[in-house]
Amino acid sequence: FPHWLSSAAVKKTLKDIFIYGFLVSTVALGLLFLGLDKTTVLDMALITSTSPLLVALAGVLFLNEHITRREKLGIGIAFGGTLLTVLEPLFTDGINLSQLTGNLAVFAYLVVNAASAVLVKRLLRQGVKPLTLTNFSFIVGFLTITPLLLVSQSGAIFLKNLLELPPAFHLGVFYMALVSGNLAYTLWNRGQRSIEIGEAAIFGYLYPVFSAPLAVIWLKEKITTGFIAGAILIAIGVVIAEYKKRR
Repeated sequence: FPHWLSSAAVKKTLKDIFIYGFLVSTVALGLLFLGLDKTTVLDMALITSTSPLLVALAGVLFLNEHITRREKLGIGIAFGGTLLTVLEPLFTDGINLSQLTGNLAVFAYLVVNAASAVLVKRLLRQGVKPLTLTNFSFIVGFLTITPLLLVSQSGAIFLKNLLELPPAFHLGVFYMALVSGNLAYTLWNRGQRSIEIGEAAIFGYLYPVFSAPLAVIWLKEKITTGFIAGAILIAIGVVIAEYKKRR
């Protein structure tokens, strides 16, 4: 910690780091995986495309960052599209409560992600290093997820399942831990240090660019009318929110 922090400030910072680690690992990833288990990758990609707008709104509410009237209008329209996508399972032939639960879990993941973005910005302003935040979040995640794992199944069953998994699954876990985990979170936190969280979140628009085509090609997911309607509204909202007049 920076030398200029008092003991009281260090305790508060440690508390905030623990909260950040718990939110960004156990809560956020738990909601995301729960949502993906019940909904489609296409719906997940469309819902998460509004993450930058949600983070920008959080920056206004908690970090006194500024958004224009145009951006407010765009955020409102995009959230309307998100709401349509989330509630789409209610309007299909036969209400799909399982998919609705998944969509709600993914949206809850976005809310938690926005809260963690605000918290990480405050911690970076206090001089906490990005790598420290990343490593500590994984430690907190391990300590908080392990009890949940032991409640859901015995340690013996977990160890048996772990040993019987094909090598491809283990490689996937190592990739998530080292590349999409440690490296990605460190780079993200480092980027947050130099720009506003709303500006950093704009890169979230790239998620559906990669995930949506893969969902159609690899998972054979179908594009529905509700998906198209939600996508159009979200696209209109994003364009309005991110449009900058030429100087």
